[in-house]
Amino acid sequence: MKTHDLSGCYMGSLKIIKNKLMKKSILLLLISFYLINAKSQTQAEYTGIANYSIRLAGDVFLFDSELIFTDTKSSFVYKKYKNTKWLREAEDELKGQTIYTDSNGYQIFTDLISKKLVVREFCSEKQAFIYKDKVNIKWQLENEQKEIEGLKCAKASTHFRGRNYTAWYALEVPSSAGPWKFNGLPGLIVKVEESKNEVFIVLKSLKIATQTKMPKLAHGTETSLKEFLKNMDAAYKEAVVKNEVAISQLQAEFPDLEINNNMPVKRPATELEFE
Repeated sequence: MKTHDLSGCYMGSLKIIKNKLMKKSILLLLISFYLINAKSQTQAEYTGIANYSIRLAGDVFLFDSELIFTDTKSSFVYKKYKNTKWLREAEDELKGQTIYTDSNGYQIFTDLISKKLVVREFCSEKQAFIYKDKVNIKWQLENEQKEIEGLKCAKASTHFRGRNYTAWYALEVPSSAGPWKFNGLPGLIVKVEESKNEVFIVLKSLKIATQTKMPKLAHGTETSLKEFLKNMDAAYKEAVVKNEVAISQLQAEFPDLEINNNMPVKRPATELEFE
């Protein structure tokens, strides 16, 4: 009876199985690399830096600002200044505004997926506060288009925290990011106008980049949005009293001097209502 050495068959089978497993592993690695690379390319395509001019309620002037955005997050910085007290004046128009800030400025970090925000704002000189916020703006898309800064844009409208807004978003920049607390449209928000013209934001320039570096959250006292607004109201009332005292002293010293006190008794606020 002939005997057959089957060890070679087993070894051959094992080699075939091993080769198949190796090929499958290589294929899986290639697929994983492709997906990661494709995701990176997608993120790079929708990553950019947008510069805006912004004027919120209570502001006298337009301020420069910068929005850095990716598919999932954004940072918005405005009112940066080298000192903690910034006095802007326009002598030809006889107007001025005092801004309390620093070299990091006012900051808003937005998670574009969860709609959660981390906000850094100033209440008075050297008094920065950090609070968490969440906005879920309900936009109404309009059947109207126009070009803004060379971008084809579509119109949207909303009622957000006590004010009516019209916004324009870029159809060719598929990011849901936007300036200040605005976000959630199917394109980068390039312009925002409030119905009473008390809030105005417009894009100045846009750069699509493959890499961007988000700024870090600067120092500040952590608080809630409710407590921050209380501090803002208290600081404003104090400023109103100081302004009235200064005017009274001037009028006592110069009786014939006419001074128009244009400072509202109630603090001008961009957000008038809250959820």
